[in-house]
Amino acid sequence: MGRPAFGFGRMMMCILELVGEANELSLPVEKLHEKTGLTKTSIRNYLDELKAKGFIEIVLGDVRGRGFAVSRLIVKKRDGISVSTDDLQNHEALDDKQSLVASRKPEPIPDSAPTRVGNLSPAEPSFFAALLDYDNVLGSARNAGFPISFSRLRELVRKFGKILFAEAFLSPTTNRPEIVAKLDKAGWTVVACPPEAKDKDSVDAHIINRALNYLHLSSLGGVVVISRDRDFINLEHSAADVHKTCAFLNVVVEKENVEGYDEQSGNPLYESGMVDRFGKAIEQIRSSWGGLVAAEEERVRFVGEIIRTIANRYSSDHLGFKQMLWWLWECLKLRWGRIFEREHHLKSAMTAMVNRQVLLRHEGHSYVYYTLNQQDKCVVNSLNGMKV
Repeated sequence: MGRPAFGFGRMMMCILELVGEANELSLPVEKLHEKTGLTKTSIRNYLDELKAKGFIEIVLGDVRGRGFAVSRLIVKKRDGISVSTDDLQNHEALDDKQSLVASRKPEPIPDSAPTRVGNLSPAEPSFFAALLDYDNVLGSARNAGFPISFSRLRELVRKFGKILFAEAFLSPTTNRPEIVAKLDKAGWTVVACPPEAKDKDSVDAHIINRALNYLHLSSLGGVVVISRDRDFINLEHSAADVHKTCAFLNVVVEKENVEGYDEQSGNPLYESGMVDRFGKAIEQIRSSWGGLVAAEEERVRFVGEIIRTIANRYSSDHLGFKQMLWWLWECLKLRWGRIFEREHHLKSAMTAMVNRQVLLRHEGHSYVYYTLNQQDKCVVNSLNGMKV
């Protein structure tokens, strides 16, 4: 059974939710892709349809140096568009506060109790499998502005039943020793997905195939897919056809239950990563730890000086990552050039600062820039001259 059409009425609802009381939306295709999970081509088709009907105007521009695309969207009118009852119910289900999307309910098997298909609950009697789309979940959390703890996510999934399988699917980009170690420690079994043609990964196909296999195991009552990608939505129907459950968990809706940092793994491959060492330095500054060895103290001082340099010289500038990297090294190389390298150590330190929300990512009309998080204890302690 094919996926039901999203509908231009629901697309207009999503646009109005994003613009709020304003009438303009920058980078609309990217933001609607994140909100709806539809492909960017489908979104562009809906925007063209809404433009033809007079509801919006689209402005083309150079988006992030990748050529002309839709850079802005202007709402021309808000009234006169209708959304069918089915569309509205589907839309609300995808953004339900419980975040677990209710599947359709199949007809009961004769002489048996009705099979419930929908939200899992602690009373669910059978086992189930949890399938984690790592790249999608990590990207969703970052775009929503919070760090995600995969240990807390694992605990959240446990509340909905007995877990027989808990698997995290990694693309070739994120299949790295430190990530594997982090997920392993959090209780996830890692599945490394190979690349496909045209530089696309095969994560979605692997998750769908694994889910279909699990739905046919007599020992499993269903699957939970942890992703905001709508490519998995047809699994609801596959589950209903065999009188089992398929549900979805949205980490952005569940922010309160999954926000946080995971402890570093004792795996030496993970500890050896320079980004993780600078991440530890950030935590040391936040906590005012003492008794550091020389190398740790150097990293703490280096992070502190990066923060002070940004605050003193670039606090009012909107610099991209590479621009900031270049300008910082020009300021720091005389003092730190003998100890740290620009491309390796400074880039690793800045990456750790982004990962730990010390540097905040912002989207302009056609570019991305970074600023200091003035509320972060690492920034506060560094600017107050904390000494270790």
